[in-house]
Amino acid sequence: MKTFDAAIRVAKADPRQAPKLLQAFGEPFAAYSADEDRRATACVIAEELGPATVAQFVESFEPHVPWSEQFLTYRQQAYRNAGHRLVAQADRDLQEFIRCAANAPASSGSGR
Repeated sequence: MKTFDAAIRVAKADPRQAPKLLQAFGEPFAAYSADEDRRATACVIAEELGPATVAQFVESFEPHVPWSEQFLTYRQQAYRNAGHRLVAQADRDLQEFIRCAANAPASSGSGR
C-alpha cells in the first residue's frame, strides 16, 4: 500500500519520526483492516529504534507467523539481533521451511 511505503520512507529519511509512526502503525486499524501489512510496516519502521523494538513487533505475528522464506528469515534475524527468547524457534521454523521447499515437487507451470 502506498501509505505504508510512504511511512517507511519517512522513517528511513528521518528516524526521529519513527516513534510517531510506530504509534500510528503499532495498533490495529478499524476492523483489523490490512493487519498483516500494518504489522510488517511497523517492523520495518522499528528498525530505526533498535533490535529490541523490531523483535517486539515481529513477535506480534506469533504464534501463526507468515510462512514465507522472506518473513521467516527476517524473524530469525530480528530475534537473533535482539537476543530474543524465541530465536531457537525461529531457527527451527526457517530450517523446516527450507527443508520442505527443497522437497516440494517442481511446478509444471501449467497453472493446474
